[in-house]
Amino acid sequence: MVAVVRLIFALLLLLAAAARAASLADEASALCDLAHLSPYGWKQYGYSPCDDGGWSTPCQKPLGGITCDNATGQVVFLDLYHQLLNGALPPSFTNLTALETVNLADNLNLQGTIPESISQLKSLKTFQINVASMTGTLPEGIGASPQLEELILSGNYFTGSIPESVFQLQNLDYLDASHNSLTGTISKSIQNWQKITMLVLEGNQLSGTIPSTLGELKLVQQIWLDDNQLTGTIPSLSKLSKLELLTLEKNALTGSFPESVCGLGKVFELSLAENQLSGSLPHALSNMESIAYLYLDDNYLSGEISSAISRRMESLQACDFSLNCFDDKGKATCRSSVTRKNCTNEY
Repeated sequence: MVAVVRLIFALLLLLAAAARAASLADEASALCDLAHLSPYGWKQYGYSPCDDGGWSTPCQKPLGGITCDNATGQVVFLDLYHQLLNGALPPSFTNLTALETVNLADNLNLQGTIPESISQLKSLKTFQINVASMTGTLPEGIGASPQLEELILSGNYFTGSIPESVFQLQNLDYLDASHNSLTGTISKSIQNWQKITMLVLEGNQLSGTIPSTLGELKLVQQIWLDDNQLTGTIPSLSKLSKLELLTLEKNALTGSFPESVCGLGKVFELSLAENQLSGSLPHALSNMESIAYLYLDDNYLSGEISSAISRRMESLQACDFSLNCFDDKGKATCRSSVTRKNCTNEY
Protein backbone atom coordinates (compact mmCIF):
# COMPACT_ATOMS: atom_id res chain seq x y z
CA MET A 1 0.00 0.00 0.00
CA VAL A 2 2.81 2.39 0.93
CA ALA A 3 4.54 1.62 -2.35
CA VAL A 4 1.38 2.48 -4.29
CA VAL A 5 1.04 5.81 -2.48
CA ARG A 6 4.67 6.62 -3.23
CA LEU A 7 4.18 5.74 -6.87
CA ILE A 8 1.12 7.96 -7.16
CA PHE A 9 2.99 10.82 -5.46
CA ALA A 10 5.93 10.41 -7.86
CA LEU A 11 3.58 10.44 -10.83
CA LEU A 12 1.94 13.64 -9.59
CA LEU A 13 5.35 15.28 -9.26
CA LEU A 14 6.22 14.24 -12.80
CA LEU A 15 2.94 15.60 -14.13
CA ALA A 16 3.45 18.89 -12.29
CA ALA A 17 6.98 19.20 -13.67
CA ALA A 18 5.75 18.46 -17.19
CA ALA A 19 2.95 21.02 -16.87
CA ARG A 20 5.42 23.63 -15.60
CA ALA A 21 7.80 22.92 -18.48
CA ALA A 22 4.94 23.22 -20.97
CA SER A 23 3.84 26.48 -19.40
CA LEU A 24 7.35 27.96 -19.65
CA ALA A 25 7.58 26.82 -23.28
CA ASP A 26 4.27 28.56 -23.95
CA GLU A 27 5.68 31.76 -22.45
CA ALA A 28 8.79 31.53 -24.63
CA SER A 29 6.52 31.03 -27.66
CA ALA A 30 4.55 34.14 -26.68
CA LEU A 31 7.76 36.18 -26.66
CA CYS A 32 8.57 34.82 -30.10
CA ASP A 33 5.14 35.92 -31.35
CA LEU A 34 5.71 39.39 -29.92
CA ALA A 35 9.13 39.54 -31.58
CA HIS A 36 7.42 39.15 -34.96
CA LEU A 37 5.63 42.48 -34.41
CA SER A 38 8.86 44.46 -34.23
CA PRO A 39 11.59 45.08 -36.80
CA TYR A 40 14.01 44.80 -33.90
CA GLY A 41 12.78 41.49 -32.51
CA TRP A 42 15.66 41.41 -30.01
CA LYS A 43 18.02 40.97 -32.97
CA GLN A 44 20.42 43.43 -31.35
CA TYR A 45 21.31 40.67 -28.89
CA GLY A 46 22.30 38.28 -31.65
CA TYR A 47 19.57 35.84 -30.67
CA SER A 48 15.82 35.70 -30.06
CA PRO A 49 13.27 33.38 -28.41
CA CYS A 50 12.37 32.19 -31.93
CA ASP A 51 15.78 30.54 -32.45
CA ASP A 52 16.23 26.77 -32.83
CA GLY A 53 12.53 26.10 -33.08
CA GLY A 54 11.77 28.16 -29.98
CA TRP A 55 13.24 28.38 -26.52
CA SER A 56 12.15 26.01 -23.77
CA THR A 57 11.99 28.83 -21.21
CA PRO A 58 11.29 32.57 -21.69
CA CYS A 59 14.51 33.72 -20.02
CA GLN A 60 16.78 31.10 -21.56
CA LYS A 61 19.02 34.03 -22.46
CA PRO A 62 18.90 37.68 -21.30
CA LEU A 63 16.50 39.90 -23.26
CA GLY A 64 16.08 43.65 -22.90
CA GLY A 65 12.73 44.65 -21.48
CA ILE A 66 12.07 41.15 -20.12
CA THR A 67 12.45 40.07 -16.50
CA CYS A 68 11.63 36.63 -15.17
CA ASP A 69 10.96 35.51 -11.62
CA ASN A 70 14.05 33.76 -10.23
CA ALA A 71 11.99 31.09 -8.50
CA THR A 72 9.42 30.19 -11.15
CA GLY A 73 11.15 31.27 -14.35
CA GLN A 74 7.98 33.04 -15.51
CA VAL A 75 7.96 36.48 -17.14
CA VAL A 76 6.90 39.18 -14.65
CA PHE A 77 8.08 42.32 -16.50
CA LEU A 78 7.50 43.18 -20.17
CA ASP A 79 8.63 46.56 -21.54
CA LEU A 80 8.34 47.05 -25.31
CA TYR A 81 8.02 50.83 -25.23
CA HIS A 82 8.60 52.47 -28.63
CA GLN A 83 9.66 49.27 -30.37
CA LEU A 84 7.75 50.03 -33.61
CA LEU A 85 5.34 47.17 -32.98
CA ASN A 86 3.15 46.67 -36.04
CA GLY A 87 0.00 44.56 -35.99
CA ALA A 88 -2.30 43.07 -33.38
CA LEU A 89 -1.39 41.58 -30.04
CA PRO A 90 -0.99 37.82 -30.57
CA PRO A 91 -3.46 35.60 -28.67
CA SER A 92 -0.48 33.96 -26.98
CA PHE A 93 0.29 37.25 -25.19
CA THR A 94 -1.99 36.26 -22.32
CA ASN A 95 -0.01 33.02 -21.82
CA LEU A 96 2.35 35.26 -19.84
CA THR A 97 0.14 34.69 -16.81
CA ALA A 98 2.61 35.89 -14.17
CA LEU A 99 3.03 39.37 -15.66
CA GLU A 100 3.03 42.20 -13.15
CA THR A 101 4.12 45.07 -15.42
CA VAL A 102 3.29 45.57 -19.11
CA ASN A 103 4.44 48.62 -21.07
CA LEU A 104 3.49 48.65 -24.76
CA ALA A 105 3.27 52.43 -25.04
CA ASP A 106 4.26 54.59 -28.00
CA ASN A 107 3.81 51.96 -30.69
CA LEU A 108 1.68 53.86 -33.18
CA ASN A 109 1.02 50.84 -35.41
CA LEU A 110 -0.01 48.48 -32.63
CA GLN A 111 -3.57 47.64 -33.62
CA GLY A 112 -6.49 45.36 -32.86
CA THR A 113 -8.26 44.84 -29.57
CA ILE A 114 -7.34 43.92 -26.02
CA PRO A 115 -8.31 40.24 -25.72
CA GLU A 116 -10.85 39.16 -23.10
CA SER A 117 -8.26 36.58 -22.05
CA ILE A 118 -6.35 39.40 -20.37
CA SER A 119 -8.34 38.21 -17.37
CA GLN A 120 -5.71 35.46 -17.05
CA LEU A 121 -3.15 38.03 -15.86
CA LYS A 122 -4.17 37.85 -12.21
CA SER A 123 -0.94 39.41 -10.90
CA LEU A 124 -1.01 42.49 -13.14
CA LYS A 125 -0.13 45.75 -11.37
CA THR A 126 0.69 48.05 -14.32
CA PHE A 127 -0.83 47.88 -17.80
CA GLN A 128 0.24 50.61 -20.21
CA ILE A 129 -0.72 50.64 -23.88
CA ASN A 130 -1.07 54.37 -24.61
CA VAL A 131 -0.25 56.25 -27.83
CA ALA A 132 -1.09 53.37 -30.13
CA SER A 133 -3.88 52.48 -32.57
CA MET A 134 -5.88 50.03 -30.49
CA THR A 135 -9.60 49.75 -31.23
CA GLY A 136 -12.73 48.03 -30.00
CA THR A 137 -14.29 47.98 -26.56
CA LEU A 138 -12.45 47.48 -23.31
CA PRO A 139 -12.97 43.87 -22.17
CA GLU A 140 -14.47 43.15 -18.76
CA GLY A 141 -11.37 41.09 -18.06
CA ILE A 142 -9.17 44.19 -17.99
CA GLY A 143 -10.22 44.69 -14.38
CA ALA A 144 -9.71 41.06 -13.37
CA SER A 145 -6.48 41.63 -11.44
CA PRO A 146 -7.29 42.88 -7.93
CA GLN A 147 -3.70 44.14 -7.68
CA LEU A 148 -3.95 46.53 -10.63
CA GLU A 149 -2.53 49.94 -9.67
CA GLU A 150 -1.87 51.69 -13.00
CA LEU A 151 -4.09 51.45 -16.07
CA ILE A 152 -2.96 53.72 -18.91
CA LEU A 153 -4.90 53.49 -22.17
CA SER A 154 -4.76 57.05 -23.50
CA GLY A 155 -4.37 58.05 -27.13
CA ASN A 156 -6.10 55.11 -28.81
CA TYR A 157 -9.45 54.50 -30.51
CA PHE A 158 -11.26 52.56 -27.82
CA THR A 159 -15.05 52.73 -27.87
CA GLY A 160 -17.88 51.62 -25.62
CA SER A 161 -18.21 52.11 -21.90
CA ILE A 162 -15.70 51.67 -19.10
CA PRO A 163 -16.19 48.09 -17.81
CA GLU A 164 -17.75 47.75 -14.36
CA SER A 165 -14.80 45.57 -13.36
CA VAL A 166 -12.54 48.64 -13.59
CA PHE A 167 -14.77 50.52 -11.13
CA GLN A 168 -14.33 47.62 -8.69
CA LEU A 169 -10.52 47.94 -8.54
CA GLN A 170 -9.63 48.88 -4.97
CA ASN A 171 -5.87 49.32 -5.46
CA LEU A 172 -6.07 51.58 -8.50
CA ASP A 173 -3.74 54.57 -8.14
CA TYR A 174 -3.49 55.94 -11.69
CA LEU A 175 -6.14 55.74 -14.42
CA ASP A 176 -5.64 57.45 -17.77
CA ALA A 177 -8.08 56.53 -20.53
CA SER A 178 -8.06 59.98 -22.10
CA HIS A 179 -8.37 60.81 -25.80
CA ASN A 180 -10.35 57.79 -26.91
CA SER A 181 -14.01 57.54 -27.94
CA LEU A 182 -15.38 56.04 -24.74
CA THR A 183 -19.09 56.48 -24.09
CA GLY A 184 -21.49 55.68 -21.29
CA THR A 185 -21.50 57.06 -17.78
CA ILE A 186 -19.13 57.26 -14.83
CA SER A 187 -20.32 54.60 -12.40
CA LYS A 188 -21.24 55.41 -8.80
CA SER A 189 -18.87 52.56 -7.93
CA ILE A 190 -16.04 55.03 -8.50
CA GLN A 191 -16.01 55.26 -4.71
CA ASN A 192 -14.02 51.99 -4.72
CA TRP A 193 -11.00 53.94 -5.93
CA GLN A 194 -9.93 54.97 -2.46
CA LYS A 195 -6.23 54.86 -3.42
CA ILE A 196 -6.47 56.78 -6.68
CA THR A 197 -4.31 59.89 -7.07
CA MET A 198 -4.65 60.56 -10.83
CA LEU A 199 -7.98 60.33 -12.67
CA VAL A 200 -7.74 61.25 -16.35
CA LEU A 201 -10.75 60.68 -18.63
CA GLU A 202 -10.61 63.83 -20.77
CA GLY A 203 -11.30 63.83 -24.49
CA ASN A 204 -13.96 61.12 -24.65
CA GLN A 205 -17.74 61.08 -25.11
CA LEU A 206 -18.76 60.24 -21.55
CA SER A 207 -22.27 61.38 -20.68
CA GLY A 208 -24.62 61.55 -17.73
CA THR A 209 -23.94 63.25 -14.43
CA ILE A 210 -20.81 63.30 -12.33
CA PRO A 211 -21.59 60.86 -9.49
CA SER A 212 -21.60 62.29 -5.97
CA THR A 213 -19.22 59.48 -5.01
CA LEU A 214 -16.44 61.35 -6.84
CA GLY A 215 -16.33 63.43 -3.67
CA GLU A 216 -15.24 60.35 -1.69
CA LEU A 217 -11.84 59.97 -3.39
CA LYS A 218 -9.84 61.44 -0.54
CA LEU A 219 -6.38 60.79 -2.01
CA VAL A 220 -7.01 62.11 -5.51
CA GLN A 221 -4.68 64.91 -6.60
CA GLN A 222 -5.74 65.55 -10.20
CA ILE A 223 -9.12 65.10 -11.91
CA TRP A 224 -9.36 65.53 -15.69
CA LEU A 225 -12.92 65.12 -16.98
CA ASP A 226 -12.87 67.88 -19.59
CA ASP A 227 -14.03 67.61 -23.20
CA ASN A 228 -16.82 65.09 -22.62
CA GLN A 229 -20.62 65.33 -22.66
CA LEU A 230 -21.25 65.43 -18.90
CA THR A 231 -24.40 67.11 -17.61
CA GLY A 232 -25.97 68.06 -14.30
CA THR A 233 -24.36 69.86 -11.39
CA ILE A 234 -20.90 69.53 -9.89
CA PRO A 235 -21.11 67.45 -6.69
CA SER A 236 -19.57 68.49 -3.39
CA LEU A 237 -15.81 67.98 -3.37
CA SER A 238 -15.20 69.24 0.17
CA LYS A 239 -13.48 65.99 1.27
CA LEU A 240 -10.81 66.09 -1.44
CA SER A 241 -8.16 67.73 0.71
CA LYS A 242 -5.28 66.60 -1.54
CA LEU A 243 -6.82 67.90 -4.79
CA GLU A 244 -4.45 70.10 -6.79
CA LEU A 245 -6.04 70.24 -10.24
CA LEU A 246 -9.66 70.03 -11.39
CA THR A 247 -10.59 70.49 -15.03
CA LEU A 248 -14.21 70.04 -16.11
CA GLU A 249 -14.23 72.37 -19.11
CA LYS A 250 -16.02 71.63 -22.40
CA ASN A 251 -18.99 69.75 -20.96
CA ALA A 252 -22.63 70.76 -20.45
CA LEU A 253 -22.57 71.18 -16.68
CA THR A 254 -25.20 73.39 -15.06
CA GLY A 255 -25.82 74.85 -11.62
CA SER A 256 -23.65 77.24 -9.69
CA PHE A 257 -19.94 77.60 -9.12
CA PRO A 258 -18.86 74.69 -6.83
CA GLU A 259 -18.23 76.54 -3.58
CA SER A 260 -16.97 73.33 -1.96
CA VAL A 261 -13.76 73.69 -3.98
CA CYS A 262 -13.00 77.04 -2.34
CA GLY A 263 -12.17 75.33 0.95
CA LEU A 264 -9.52 73.07 -0.54
CA GLY A 265 -6.09 74.38 0.30
CA LYS A 266 -3.99 72.77 -2.46
CA VAL A 267 -5.92 73.55 -5.66
CA PHE A 268 -3.62 75.47 -8.02
CA GLU A 269 -5.61 75.00 -11.25
CA LEU A 270 -9.37 75.09 -11.73
CA SER A 271 -11.01 75.05 -15.15
CA LEU A 272 -14.78 75.14 -15.51
CA ALA A 273 -14.84 76.91 -18.88
CA GLU A 274 -17.28 76.19 -21.70
CA ASN A 275 -20.14 74.85 -19.59
CA GLN A 276 -23.53 76.28 -18.64
CA LEU A 277 -22.82 77.36 -15.07
CA SER A 278 -24.90 80.24 -13.73
CA GLY A 279 -25.28 82.39 -10.65
CA SER A 280 -22.78 84.62 -8.91
CA LEU A 281 -19.28 83.85 -7.73
CA PRO A 282 -19.02 82.98 -4.00
CA HIS A 283 -17.03 85.30 -1.75
CA ALA A 284 -14.99 82.26 -0.66
CA LEU A 285 -13.30 82.29 -4.07
CA SER A 286 -11.22 85.23 -2.86
CA ASN A 287 -9.78 83.01 -0.10
CA MET A 288 -8.27 80.39 -2.40
CA GLU A 289 -4.63 81.13 -1.63
CA SER A 290 -3.16 78.25 -3.64
CA ILE A 291 -4.97 78.98 -6.92
CA ALA A 292 -2.72 80.09 -9.79
CA TYR A 293 -4.81 79.27 -12.87
CA LEU A 294 -8.56 79.89 -13.02
CA TYR A 295 -10.67 79.51 -16.16
CA LEU A 296 -14.39 80.30 -15.99
CA ASP A 297 -14.93 81.63 -19.52
CA ASP A 298 -17.93 80.84 -21.69
CA ASN A 299 -20.55 80.16 -19.02
CA TYR A 300 -23.60 82.09 -17.78
CA LEU A 301 -22.11 83.33 -14.54
CA SER A 302 -23.63 86.63 -13.46
CA GLY A 303 -23.66 89.32 -10.80
CA GLU A 304 -20.89 91.62 -9.73
CA ILE A 305 -17.32 90.47 -9.36
CA SER A 306 -16.46 91.71 -5.88
CA SER A 307 -13.42 93.81 -5.15
CA ALA A 308 -12.05 90.97 -2.97
CA ILE A 309 -12.20 88.53 -5.86
CA SER A 310 -10.71 91.12 -8.22
CA ARG A 311 -7.77 91.64 -5.88
CA ARG A 312 -7.23 87.91 -5.62
CA MET A 313 -7.16 87.61 -9.40
CA GLU A 314 -4.26 90.06 -9.62
CA SER A 315 -1.85 87.45 -8.27
CA LEU A 316 -2.86 84.65 -10.62
CA GLN A 317 -0.58 83.34 -13.36
CA ALA A 318 -3.56 83.22 -15.74
CA CYS A 319 -7.33 83.49 -15.61
CA ASP A 320 -10.25 84.01 -17.94
CA PHE A 321 -13.71 85.26 -16.96
CA SER A 322 -14.72 86.23 -20.48
CA LEU A 323 -18.00 85.35 -22.22
CA ASN A 324 -20.15 85.42 -19.10
CA CYS A 325 -23.02 87.57 -17.84
CA PHE A 326 -21.29 89.65 -15.20
CA ASP A 327 -22.56 93.16 -14.44
CA ASP A 328 -20.91 95.84 -16.52
CA LYS A 329 -19.32 97.31 -13.44
CA GLY A 330 -17.88 93.95 -12.44
CA LYS A 331 -14.17 93.89 -13.15
CA ALA A 332 -11.46 91.32 -12.63
CA THR A 333 -7.79 91.84 -13.32
CA CYS A 334 -7.21 88.87 -15.60
CA ARG A 335 -4.99 88.60 -18.59
CA SER A 336 -8.15 88.02 -20.59
CA SER A 337 -10.84 90.65 -20.57
CA VAL A 338 -14.21 90.21 -18.88
CA THR A 339 -16.36 90.12 -21.98
CA ARG A 340 -20.12 90.13 -21.83
CA LYS A 341 -22.00 87.57 -23.91
CA ASN A 342 -25.60 87.48 -25.07
CA CYS A 343 -27.17 86.37 -21.80
CA THR A 344 -30.82 86.87 -22.70
CA ASN A 345 -31.08 83.63 -24.66
CA GLU A 346 -32.14 80.33 -23.18
CA TYR A 347 -29.50 77.68 -22.90
